[in-house]
Amino acid sequence: MLSLCANLSFLFTEFDFLERFQQAASANFSAVECLFPYAVPADHIDSVLKKTGLKMVLINAPAGNWDKGERGLAALPDRQDEFRAGFLQALHYARTLNCSFIHCMAGLSETGHDTPAMEQCYVSNLIWAARLAGEANITITIEPISLQTINHYYLKTAEQASKIISLTKMPNIGLQLDLYHLSLTEENMLEQSLQKWLPQTRHIQIADSPGRHEPGTGNILWKEIFSIIRNENYHGWISCEYNPLKSTINGLIWRDNYKV
Repeated sequence: MLSLCANLSFLFTEFDFLERFQQAASANFSAVECLFPYAVPADHIDSVLKKTGLKMVLINAPAGNWDKGERGLAALPDRQDEFRAGFLQALHYARTLNCSFIHCMAGLSETGHDTPAMEQCYVSNLIWAARLAGEANITITIEPISLQTINHYYLKTAEQASKIISLTKMPNIGLQLDLYHLSLTEENMLEQSLQKWLPQTRHIQIADSPGRHEPGTGNILWKEIFSIIRNENYHGWISCEYNPLKSTINGLIWRDNYKV
């Protein structure tokens, strides 16, 4: 069986945030993740995790002013102090929640900074963050995001992400591979691309395309995808990061359909 976790920023949104944990546990998930947990004190979330028996797998570091369209700070040279302050907050949450991964979003390239400056800033910030995270046995992830989803996002492709990871030379920085985004950037080569990048992948997220709904609602060949993941001996988490077509519970039938 593959190890599935529920992204609580996408699933069970019919319920208040803290209520989603029990809903995930009742739906037979053993782990969860979320984008930004910072509106709720870390000890409150930890209490719910202990009560439900769930593991927190991943959180995002603060990504700037999300409501105003900001999508990360890690590659923005004039926001370095803000990124690092936010990362310290994320590290506190990850330590408290015994969370395995912190995702550091790069930011938008339309800010006027040239690509070499952004790359240098990104690598520098990631090295700094990874050194701190390593002391707590936490891994930093970076995720290429399709331009169809976030226009002007700096980290666009798995190829670019692989280069950034290599430049850091840090063992606890890895690829966060979202198959929805990969399907958009690689078009008709999703299976081949998954095989290529899976060895560098620390964390997988899934949603069907088009629509970003649950597996089985779009064009991705999930039987083949899950077979590749099994055959390549990937032992990490696979996050359900999709927008349910109807209700979360009704949509979970896909797990039985694909035997995951």
